[in-house]
Amino acid sequence: MNKLFYKIVLSIFFYTCAIIPASAQVEIGFKGGYGYGQYFFQENLKKDFTIEFMPLYNGGLVFQYLNNQKAGVQASLLYMQKGWIEKTPEGGRAEFLMDFAEFELLSYLKFSKKKEHGLFIKFGPYIGYSFNNNYKRIGNIDSVLINYDSLQTAYKKFDYGISFGLSYTVKIAKSSMQIGILFRQGFYNILNQDPNGIFQSISQGLFVNMAFTIPVFNNQKQNKEAIKPD
Repeated sequence: MNKLFYKIVLSIFFYTCAIIPASAQVEIGFKGGYGYGQYFFQENLKKDFTIEFMPLYNGGLVFQYLNNQKAGVQASLLYMQKGWIEKTPEGGRAEFLMDFAEFELLSYLKFSKKKEHGLFIKFGPYIGYSFNNNYKRIGNIDSVLINYDSLQTAYKKFDYGISFGLSYTVKIAKSSMQIGILFRQGFYNILNQDPNGIFQSISQGLFVNMAFTIPVFNNQKQNKEAIKPD
């Protein structure tokens, strides 16, 4: 998975270089979203190991570069929640929630021919670091597989992966509003292989996001004005 991640990063870099034209629009804004996520655990010693999706939030700043409104890149500095819910046969629940600071870089390609509005596909890598966590016990959790008291200090705080999805952009005067669906797949195991048999622990999430951006630079308009006849 590490090789795949590096290939994706290089692909986005070359894509960005290829779309940089003499005319472009730069936008900044904010975005936020709500969704559900979990960690995928692969284990082979315990059958009664049930992981459920957990409701999660994200939000932050977004920087967007558009090439004639049809292609571009979107960079975001985000607060991101990740975690999971482990259910026990006795009906208990252990909820483990982590707070991440993340940087996400997405390619941005338009499918629609409409000038002002359009459907975009997004794809690219993210990297993050967990700065906080919270552990919640509900009911009888004597049979949980993971030692959560130890996990709060022992889990690997670094994470990286890919995001991909669709969004629809609507122009409102000079600003833009986007609504989209984004799936995120982590590549980094937060747990090492251990006596309990867990050897894979990677994040997964599906989010509905909204973003609002305003233009701060429009070189396309400047170029048109520069070539107006006297």
